Amino acid sequence: MLDTSLGAYKDTRLALQTEVVDMTSAALGAVEKALLQDVKNAEAKTANVYQDKAARGKEAASATAVISKLQAAVTAKQAANSAASAANQEACEKMTEVQAAQKTGDKEVNAAMIKKEKIEKTFQDLYTPIKTSGGDKAAVKSVLAAGKDFGFDASLMVSVSASLAKAPDARTTFDTMTLKAMDDEFEKHMGALKTEIEAALPGKDAREKAAVAATEKQVAAGQACAKALLEMKEAQKAAKDGEKAEAAAVTSVQSWLADCRVLFESLDDTKGALEDFREGAMKSFSELKDKETPPPEPEEPEEPEEPEAAEAPEEPAVAEAAEAAEPPAAEPPAVERVAAEVN
Repeated sequence: MLDTSLGAYKDTRLALQTEVVDMTSAALGAVEKALLQDVKNAEAKTANVYQDKAARGKEAASATAVISKLQAAVTAKQAANSAASAANQEACEKMTEVQAAQKTGDKEVNAAMIKKEKIEKTFQDLYTPIKTSGGDKAAVKSVLAAGKDFGFDASLMVSVSASLAKAPDARTTFDTMTLKAMDDEFEKHMGALKTEIEAALPGKDAREKAAVAATEKQVAAGQACAKALLEMKEAQKAAKDGEKAEAAAVTSVQSWLADCRVLFESLDDTKGALEDFREGAMKSFSELKDKETPPPEPEEPEEPEEPEAAEAPEEPAVAEAAEAAEPPAAEPPAVERVAAEVN
């Protein structure tokens, strides 16, 4: 449709052909506008090359200055990590030492507390019920075995065995005296253990507090050690990132001239594309768009008749002149150039 519309003279185009030409004009105008914008953008980039050079140098200098600070931070964090690690090791050793001292120091008092609890339980749950109501041989045997373990008087254990085996109403005065001696034996051992425990409790409490304090100190030291390690790793990463940034900035400074060449070549290419468009498709379109039917050739005056002569063959030049007098048609190559840009 475009070739027939542009191929027709302006004054002979149909309404649809005129519309096609107008649409083509708008499309080519948009292409030209885009090319002009490309040229402006390229010119803007080339206009700031020296400012860009200064900015690159400033960035490289800044990156280099930061490196020393980052490396100093790494050194400081490494020292802090070493100190925190040593403090944590010391705290661990101290905690182990205090816990071992607690275990050793509490061994006797813990044994005394366990023994006291067993004696009290034997007195309440075994001895007292048998003494009050009597008991069988197995129950009496259990009391005697417990008394032996507790270190009760051996001769007393022999006497109390017969007294406990009797029913309460069958016991003699001697049995009553024997059971009273057994009561006193229980009381004596429980009292001795109570005194021993009470004397040992302050030390036990002190060791407990020391163990708690050492544990809390070790936990705090462990947390500080973990934090120092994390901060050291972060500082090391920051230093590596800084070195990469410095290398990139230095490379950017070194590549400035090559980058400028690319920018100016791009500008030349963009201007060339605009010039080619204007001298090619746009120019051809403008010529075809406004081309009208040429006026008819003026009539030549009649010449006097001359005597008839023998007819000669028509000269080639005359034939060519006759063909040239015909209205010229639009050149196909020009239409094709316009169509290529629009499509």
